[in-house]
Amino acid sequence: MTEPLSVYDPDSEETRKKKEKIELKPGDRCPTCSQMVERRADLNELRKVVMAYKLASGYELGDKSWDRAFFKIYIPFAKKMIEFLGDWGSAVQCIQDTSERIKDWNPVAHITLQKIVSHHMASWRLENRK
Repeated sequence: MTEPLSVYDPDSEETRKKKEKIELKPGDRCPTCSQMVERRADLNELRKVVMAYKLASGYELGDKSWDRAFFKIYIPFAKKMIEFLGDWGSAVQCIQDTSERIKDWNPVAHITLQKIVSHHMASWRLENRK
């Protein structure tokens, strides 16, 4: 008799325990996106920016298929935003403001994080100087 195949469950107790045990040090690679981690806080900041974009795009926060398909793609753009705008909070605000402005202009338009970085981020920073 064959044994049943084990299924990876991202919400299981065992998976949560494994995630809690992951301790990244400077120079390690992120297990989700394979980016080099300079500080543990960097990874959390990048995730916050990508998740802000995910929500602004209309996806649910718990949509794991979106994470698997797009998370790695958007990490470099999130990193550029944090470097250019100074902190993750400004990057999140830029995403929200740009998304709202585009949707007011054209309700069916879809904007990518790449387009925000290449076309809207610099003008947003000029508009929101402190």
